[in-house]
Amino acid sequence: MITIKYFYETISVGRPGLVFGTFIYIFLLDQVKSVFSLVIIYVIVVRRFMHLNENEEEYTDPEL
Repeated sequence: MITIKYFYETISVGRPGLVFGTFIYIFLLDQVKSVFSLVIIYVIVVRRFMHLNENEEEYTDPEL
């Protein structure tokens, strides 16, 4: 909603400085979203399903 407000102000009032602020805001929001998504993927996929009983023989070395 803030981004839409900034774009509307930029178009109606003509303040180009708001465009760069909006880009920075979107960039930071995207980085936070990416970090949050990667943490969720790590917790769910890697921590939860790291041990696979079905095919664990393929990844273990019998000599060890």
